[in-house]
Amino acid sequence: MPLPDNGGDTGTPTMPPPSTTPGDSTLPPAPDGPVDLETVARELGVDIEDLRSALGAPPPDLDAAAAELGIDVDDLREALGTPPG
Repeated sequence: MPLPDNGGDTGTPTMPPPSTTPGDSTLPPAPDGPVDLETVARELGVDIEDLRSALGAPPPDLDAAAAELGIDVDDLREALGTPPG
């Protein structure tokens, strides 16, 4: 299988960046695997679209996201499986 044209660079080909598609419902993999934002939203009692919007692009500002969602940041961290800040 031929490698993609890299403009004459003979270095190791690189992989494309992770998907940042707006419909993507996962964050970058956590130690135990990817986070399912639908499950997190349900656990926190918030709308999935509100959660996605509050988290924004990686890396998320969890303090700002929690404030925007009107929830405790520790609850958000726990639901996401993120260690305390």
